[in-house]
Amino acid sequence: MREIESTSYFKNIQAARAIAALLVLTFHVYAVEGKYFGHHLVPGVLGLFGTCGVDLFFVISGFVMVTTTAARDKVGARYAADFLWRRATRIYPVYWFYSLIVLAVMLLMPQWVNASTGHHADVLRSFLLLPAGTLPLLLQGWTLIYEMFFYVVFAVILACVAKRHLTAALLTWAAVTGGLAYWLGSGHAAGPAVRIVGDPLVLEFIAGCFCARLWPVVRKPWPLVLLVSGIMGFAVAFAVGARVGQATVLQWRAVFFGAPGFLVILGAASLEGYMMVRAPRALCGLGDASYSLYLSHVLVISAVGRFYERFALAKLGPAVGTILCISFAIVVGHLSYRFIERPLNDALKRTLTPTKTVSAA
Repeated sequence: MREIESTSYFKNIQAARAIAALLVLTFHVYAVEGKYFGHHLVPGVLGLFGTCGVDLFFVISGFVMVTTTAARDKVGARYAADFLWRRATRIYPVYWFYSLIVLAVMLLMPQWVNASTGHHADVLRSFLLLPAGTLPLLLQGWTLIYEMFFYVVFAVILACVAKRHLTAALLTWAAVTGGLAYWLGSGHAAGPAVRIVGDPLVLEFIAGCFCARLWPVVRKPWPLVLLVSGIMGFAVAFAVGARVGQATVLQWRAVFFGAPGFLVILGAASLEGYMMVRAPRALCGLGDASYSLYLSHVLVISAVGRFYERFALAKLGPAVGTILCISFAIVVGHLSYRFIERPLNDALKRTLTPTKTVSAA
């Protein structure tokens, strides 16, 4: 029997990030295929439910927040502010880079931006990742609005709640979320901010927090059982979703996707932490670049789709266009990570005073 390894960096979690990013990528590539190529190479089930990668990201986010703050031995506003500053400097710079690109496109070709909300966007709220009545400039930014809400609430917990009371605080947060979700589901009107606070998606983040609390006590053979059960859970969700429809699945996505995501992340973490079973290096490398891939891929596949439809579709056929979309998205994601995201993060780290209270996420 191997000893549990205490670490704040899990290769299996990085691999899960990669898988989540690829799921979201295929989900959007499916839409590009329908818009520009008239034929689908991406399986229809991923075109309908590849968005489950977002739910997996939320569970991972909760896991990371608890894991990277596990060494804390005190509470206080200063500690919480330090945590929040580090998360903000991790999220905003690269997001702003791609948002500026979309802003330039909107100024030149407004019909290309936010078609689902009448080609409108609240620019200031988009850049600050604040709740709004429309989608952000960068489509994927809607998930980052949830992320920033997670970080703010978690920072409050760090400021006010001792480490030994974290479980009680998380359960309280879940109860408040569930109660507000029920109230909103009863037909009460509310603004964008309240809808986020009471969105069941918040429960996925909390579930990830509990993954970080639970993995050290998971023993063989349960890590593999949990991982396989989670994968089967996603398969069942896809099968049921094909019958009940995408709208129903998305309405209950915290159940359809959040619950399997919890099992997958708990199983993946305990497999590595307890049994030393780790994902391949290539998948971990893609996980490192997953944030850049996530932010850049819609811009990339939209550009490739437009270009391919105009200049190559008639000669090479739709399948090549799909392969090019996926390939270019992954390559650009890696280049963005190496030459934009990582240099920005390194530059910001050099300006921050090192602390012993928060591990680098």
